[in-house]
Amino acid sequence: MADCVLRPAPRPADLFRLSSAQVVVPAHGSAGVTVTIDAAQGTGNGRYTGQVLATDPG
Repeated sequence: MADCVLRPAPRPADLFRLSSAQVVVPAHGSAGVTVTIDAAQGTGNGRYTGQVLATDPG
């Protein structure tokens, strides 16, 4: 099981949402997480960057 987080943390905090806070990645496999953007929470010029980071909690 891997924990999923957005880095850097988005501002405002409700701008992005992940479909799952954790995923199970099988050996030599992959897992998917959907990122949803709430454009109504956006400010500024509308350009946002970041990454989804999955880490082994163990």
